[in-house]
Formats: sequence, structure tokens, C-alpha cells
Amino acid sequence: MIMKKDRRLLIGGHRGCKCSEYENTIGAINEGLRCGADYLEMDIQYTKDDKIVVFHDIVLDEERTNIFVKDISASELKIKYPY
Repeated sequence: MIMKKDRRLLIGGHRGCKCSEYENTIGAINEGLRCGADYLEMDIQYTKDDKIVVFHDIVLDEERTNIFVKDISASELKIKYPY
């Protein structure tokens, strides 16, 4: 959360609103805005083929492979994470 000059507290949506949508998706962004978030925080990265993706972790280590987002293509990332 962040405070403005007028000391009003701002509500942020971390990775959008992941209560009812997958985080870091267009659905999560829309849901965060619908719920009244003042700002949304997303992690933007480049893939191996220079595509811009929204993906939180820099390492895909569900299986402890130490594969970085920057080391795979956007199509490979989409196969592994289709949402």
C-alpha cells in the first residue's frame, strides 16, 4: 500500500485480483479494477524470443529445474502455463 500527499491510503492489487481469477492474467487485472483497486502491480519480463510476458517468478522451479523465464520462448511458457 502507498500513501498519497493527502494521506489517503491507496489499495493495490498485487498481481491483479487473484481471488476469483488466475493471477497475472487479463481476468485478474479486470477483477482488480472492478473491485476498486487504485493501482495494480504486475511483474513484466522478457522471454528468450524477446516477447513481453507478465510472470511473477524469474525461475520456473515447480520441479526445481532452475529454468529462467528469460531462457525459454513465449510459446514454451504458454504450454507450461496456459492460463
